[in-house]
Amino acid sequence: YASNTHQQQGRLLLARVGGVARAPKKPAMAETAEAPAVAVLFDFDGTLADTERAALEVAFWALAPFVPSLRGTSPAALDRECAAFVRNAGKPFEAMLRDVEADRARAGLEPVDRVWPALGDDGVAAAVRAKRKALGLPPLPKTTTSKDDDDDDDDRAPTTIVAQQRADTIARLARTARPTEGATETLDRLGALGVPCVVATTSAKDRVAACLDAAGLRDYFPSDLHDVHSGESDFGDAPKLKPAPDVYRKAAASVGRAPSRCVAVEDSPSGVGSAANAGVGVIVGYVGAAHVVDKAAHAGILLSGERSWDGRGADVVVSRLIDIVPVVEALRRYASSSSSSSSGDSRRENGGSSSAEEEVKALRDLARATLLESSAAPHCWFPARRSTSLKDDTV
Repeated sequence: YASNTHQQQGRLLLARVGGVARAPKKPAMAETAEAPAVAVLFDFDGTLADTERAALEVAFWALAPFVPSLRGTSPAALDRECAAFVRNAGKPFEAMLRDVEADRARAGLEPVDRVWPALGDDGVAAAVRAKRKALGLPPLPKTTTSKDDDDDDDDRAPTTIVAQQRADTIARLARTARPTEGATETLDRLGALGVPCVVATTSAKDRVAACLDAAGLRDYFPSDLHDVHSGESDFGDAPKLKPAPDVYRKAAASVGRAPSRCVAVEDSPSGVGSAANAGVGVIVGYVGAAHVVDKAAHAGILLSGERSWDGRGADVVVSRLIDIVPVVEALRRYASSSSSSSSGDSRRENGGSSSAEEEVKALRDLARATLLESSAAPHCWFPARRSTSLKDDTV
């Protein structure tokens, strides 16, 4: 992949020449007073890329044969169950599998890995086989162990349902991943401002890489090492999945900013919780991806702070990704003026906790005020006063 010189200078600027995006040569920006004062840390699935629905389809059909309550369900009813399964967006497959295992234990059934990949001979198994073919996925292996030492295909076959789901998900997303509406325009606008942007995701890096290429977003995040930070891949044998704060802290450090000087953009409760737990300055919830059916209801969940340690939710929720640009512009001006009138980030972050807290509060208030006073307001949701109901949040 391309080198990461833009990591110091901000987002890679794209010059549109004859309809083709090209990266202009530009010297790296040192960390000086002229460097951008804020950075944007993007979640990936369901935020920059419309991947959630396709990934959840794979997850549902992987689990369906082993869910006790789905036994005897007709193909049409299974399709309806799959459509409702979208509520699990942002939830790791391992967590979904644990829920299924708990249901099986209560029903007196063996753990999934004891029976997988055998699907059985009922209608659900037949529907799963048909759906895998429709989704362009290969047949499941007949066994979890290789029968033939010289059978290369068998040797490479996944040996657990988790490994199979990962392989299937990457295969499907490599064909179907697309940018969310407004993602490229938003990244172009932030690039023109020189604002550093990186990805902070739970998803494994090989999955994100396949999606970046399929969605045409690779030019914005050319380096899997420096531009993509993964809770699943970047922490060795002990993954740090959201709402753990680690991936956001790592992403902020990669662009040389304290978390409090960053904006996180998130579409899931666990992602909002991760950003809040990391102390990210401003958290923008996003409900504009294709998998979100009820935007107002999902906005309420993101605002609720149900997955953060201190109950903090998103500071504002947008349904159009482009609406984060004026927020970032306003925060950048504020943070730059603040930096020029103080002795630097280290004193505010380490020696002046009261001052740092006041600045973070000012940044959050500014983010909300910027959208409240703009034409974007009808497409946004804001935290309620304690005496108001959720519906009063919708502007």
